[in-house]
Order: sequence, then C-alpha cells, then structure tokens
Amino acid sequence: MPGKKQQSPDVEAKVMEGAAPSSPVSLVIFKRLRAARKKLNRIQELEARLAGGTPLTEEQTPVVAGKTAVLATIVSRDRAARA
Repeated sequence: MPGKKQQSPDVEAKVMEGAAPSSPVSLVIFKRLRAARKKLNRIQELEARLAGGTPLTEEQTPVVAGKTAVLATIVSRDRAARA
C-alpha cells in the first residue's frame, strides 16, 4: 500500500507471533524497549573491549558511563510493556 509505513522484520515477526502489542502506544513502548536493549548491548561490547585492554575514545566514555540510565530505562519500559 503506497504511503503506508513499513514495519521492521523484527516487529512484523513479533506481531505474527502475538508477542508484539496491538495498540499504537504499546508499539511505541516496544520499539523504545528494543532500542534501549541495543544500547545496552553496545555498552557491554565497549566494556568487554575495555576489559581486554583497548582504551575507549572520548565519544565512547560517556556511553559506558550511561549504563545505569539505560538499565533503568529498560526496567521501566519492560514494566510498562507488561502492564
């Protein structure tokens, strides 16, 4: 359908399984939760590099420092998604 926004394959798969929310608000929460989990994965990758002895750049240091905020976001959005 022209003009209709396409969903990502992950969202479409979740919708097909019944795991993704059906309301627009729930879909936004689901997408933001997914984005926060991606940020956490990136932080964990940077921490592993740091533990391996690779120094972080000036741009990467604040990303790792924001881990607590990302974890809090994941917890709050996960609760909202389950409600």
